[in-house]
Amino acid sequence: MELTQTLVDTMKEEGAVNNVGEARSTGSEIGAQGIEVYDALPEDTLTNLNIGDLINGRYRVIGELGRGGLGTVFLCRDTRENRKVALKVDRGVDGGRWITAEIAAYKILGRRDPSETSLNNTIVDVMAHGGNYIIMEVVPGKQLAEFIDCRGNYEITDYAIAALNIIRQVFRGLEYAHGKGILHADICPRNILVSRYGLEIEEVTIVDWGTGIAHQNREPNVVIGKTTYMSPEQARSEDLDPRSDIYSAGISLYFLLTGRRPFQNIPFDQRLYPETSLLMESIYRRSTGDAFGLPVAPENGPAMDWMEPVRGLAENFRLRIRAIVEKMTASDKEERYGSAFAARLAVEAILDEMGNPPPLPPQNIAPLD
Repeated sequence: MELTQTLVDTMKEEGAVNNVGEARSTGSEIGAQGIEVYDALPEDTLTNLNIGDLINGRYRVIGELGRGGLGTVFLCRDTRENRKVALKVDRGVDGGRWITAEIAAYKILGRRDPSETSLNNTIVDVMAHGGNYIIMEVVPGKQLAEFIDCRGNYEITDYAIAALNIIRQVFRGLEYAHGKGILHADICPRNILVSRYGLEIEEVTIVDWGTGIAHQNREPNVVIGKTTYMSPEQARSEDLDPRSDIYSAGISLYFLLTGRRPFQNIPFDQRLYPETSLLMESIYRRSTGDAFGLPVAPENGPAMDWMEPVRGLAENFRLRIRAIVEKMTASDKEERYGSAFAARLAVEAILDEMGNPPPLPPQNIAPLD
């Protein structure tokens, strides 16, 4: 389930609040890592929340942010701190194992440290949880899937630097999480939120951290995650290590650079084995062309280079970027970077060479408070 970043109509906040909600629970304690712990709420309470309801005598429901198959995210106001927060509730699907896994991950990850030098400043900040819901920050940004929309507005070198900066921040968060023993297992554009566009990207947030623990506790031969971005070993329902997250981050970078989701024309079962790689994807470009309207390669001619959409880059940068993406996304995990730290250093080395052009304009986001 993803946090949808389009805020609800403010009409739902002002003038629509009623008195149907009561304090469900008043007691809490400060648990591990500084996260407040509340009792679980009755299932019928969570599935029938209304605007105006008050949770734990503190969080007033003012709208809905997003709804998925496993849960719903509501926009609330923390009446004690006078700020907006997101309330993620379990919908009782699959015995609540998903929300339980996510809570378990946040207990280990802890509160976010906003300082620039912190490795965990890219992990969504969770303030409190009960047994079947989570209180977290509202991130006033866009999913990475929407970042590609700005691609045509900027010179390709500037855009490529912005894309690399985003992925660099993702690897910082993964580096921290992996050091805590937590895998994400669902890194994809929908779970990476960008709060401001620019080449000096500071506000990148990774959400939905429960899949790694859910995968760890999976039933035999059950595949968990988004197939487009998951590693071959995850698709085979094997045990995972940090290199699986590196693979998914590399696929996300591929999407950022090209505007295309990889493997669109490769059957899923052909992506499960080591001989499959991003290089195979370019072969299918002979018949499909490119999302940016590039010509279709001749049937008997050479496959088109998947880096063609960023052909405006200097050749040395194209080759360097292609090399790191293909190393991140090697089907054989032994050929990938061994850690998020190593992958981040590779990205930073290219950024250092490409320089630091003026930042892109910030996106226009209404303030939360």
